[in-house]
Amino acid sequence: MRPLIVDVLRHGETELGQHRLVGCSDVALHDRGWIQMWRQVISLPGSGKPSCVISSPLRRCASFAAMYARHANIPLQLDAGWAEMDFGAWERCDVRRLQQCADFHRFYAEPDKVTPPGGESFPVFRKRVLSALDRLMASRSEHVLLVTHGGVMRLLLCQVLRLDAKRLSSFHLPHAAHARLEFRAGQGMLKTLNPLP
Repeated sequence: MRPLIVDVLRHGETELGQHRLVGCSDVALHDRGWIQMWRQVISLPGSGKPSCVISSPLRRCASFAAMYARHANIPLQLDAGWAEMDFGAWERCDVRRLQQCADFHRFYAEPDKVTPPGGESFPVFRKRVLSALDRLMASRSEHVLLVTHGGVMRLLLCQVLRLDAKRLSSFHLPHAAHARLEFRAGQGMLKTLNPLP
């Protein structure tokens, strides 16, 4: 049986800039974000063209995913399971200001024990993303471009590398970061992890 190759692409910079915490808010890509994403997909390692694109339905992912799917003449599937965590009262806040908040520090140290005020708990977020991963692995796809978010990408990396939730913030994933994951018989392997080329 052939492995499933998943090229995970984080969205590019948004119209809110680099220092805002953006989870479930539906913000558009900045022009720089479009450029970052195209540069990354053009430089993806070999293995041929993906057979489909799967994307978070949020505009900063879905708009690029739709354009890429049209350009590559492959199907697009939007799946809310790949959306970013809902950060509740912290949504759209300046991260530099949030860093003065003790709960924010605790959240990044132990996300499975602290929930953003009015936001999504880590166990709910984890279950949602891993359910989407189960759906992806059950599909008959062999090579997928997955356009998603930083938190989702960190969770996938922790899952594949068998790291606990405390390690989520150990990964620096700039806008348009890329990871290639390979799954065989349900077991994942990190093949490459690249920032922007």
